[in-house]
Amino acid sequence: AECWRGSRTPTNKMAAKEPGGGAVDKAAAASENKVFLHPLAIIGMSDHYTTIEAGGSLAKPGSKVLGLLWGRQQGLEVSIMDAMELGYSLDANGVPVIEAEKVNGMKDLYLENFKD
Repeated sequence: AECWRGSRTPTNKMAAKEPGGGAVDKAAAASENKVFLHPLAIIGMSDHYTTIEAGGSLAKPGSKVLGLLWGRQQGLEVSIMDAMELGYSLDANGVPVIEAEKVNGMKDLYLENFKD
């Protein structure tokens, strides 16, 4: 389901006409980056942030919120379909440390369930 379209350029060349009434350059439109963001990913990110800020997490309110975005890329088109919270610890300088084994395990489980 296509839910949100974004472009990194300020003009939306996906439309039939540009704001001045001119025709769109189809070659330029075909070469733009496109991002599709599914509502499930938005809900996942919002829920993770809200849980921390509301005090429902081991992390203190105001802590950094880290997560993984799951999706697929085909050429210049990126589809983000899900988001998952990512636990971390802080080093002596307060920099988040992420365990690669946990991330790889999460990735393997995700790919096992969503093969394509």
